[in-house]
Amino acid sequence: LGVEGSAAAAAAEAAVTTAVARAAASKTMNDAQVHAAVEAEGLTLVLSSENKSGFKGVTASAGGSSRSQANYKVNGRRHCLGHHDTALQAAFCIARFLGPDGSAAAAAAATAATPQGMSEAEVRAVAEAEGLTLVQCSDHRTGFKGVSTNRTRFQANFRLGDEMQYLGLHATALEAALQISRFLGVEGSAAAAA
Repeated sequence: LGVEGSAAAAAAEAAVTTAVARAAASKTMNDAQVHAAVEAEGLTLVLSSENKSGFKGVTASAGGSSRSQANYKVNGRRHCLGHHDTALQAAFCIARFLGPDGSAAAAAAATAATPQGMSEAEVRAVAEAEGLTLVQCSDHRTGFKGVSTNRTRFQANFRLGDEMQYLGLHATALEAALQISRFLGVEGSAAAAA
């Protein structure tokens, strides 16, 4: 690496260490304080429709704990940013770690990667074009087998044997049902609907 390369690597590592320490301070804040700090610091929370927490890099802590864990990968390296009482605190920790520009860029990338919702007609047309059967179920509040509400979105889960398959969060129950049908395939979705 040479002297300049070593100095740059050391500076980058020091910046990460400082960011991790600063991000950890979010653990003691309540929701109102977190939102105020996000605005005051010019940060952006990185949302994710594919994550149960609603935030990119935020997962439930292992062992059945009600706490949330913040992890974020930068340049191929995973940074563990600690365990937090709430998902919002963990998301704030990640935003602080990334900084104003980094959190805005990550949020923009996550938004661009999130497909926009489809209309009912579009979902039904796609299912028909792909030869899929939407698996309806009158026992479920959403009207579809394996589809449940998750705050303002719809979660798709399907049990195959002993294993539950998580198939993401979707804008509508119909989109979640389409995802389940795609997972099952043409014959599987027809069999599940029968």
